[in-house]
Amino acid sequence: MDYSTCPSKKNCQVFTIQGFVPLEKKVFYAGNFCDAGEPSWKQCKRFNTKLELNLCPDFVLPDSEFTIDEILDRLENE
Repeated sequence: MDYSTCPSKKNCQVFTIQGFVPLEKKVFYAGNFCDAGEPSWKQCKRFNTKLELNLCPDFVLPDSEFTIDEILDRLENE
């Protein structure tokens, strides 16, 4: 099994901004999304949002259940 790291991890706010999420969530996200191989990081909502919109808003976390349309609606209403 390929355990490569997500190409977006080095610039992801979850990991680059101190306090963005609690440490235990960082560990969870890294282990379950970022560092668990391509099939896992392709399940990350932040990764997929960035691919589709070329940006990822702060309110989107790796395990968010928002659709891309819901994310766009929320961005437009902020």
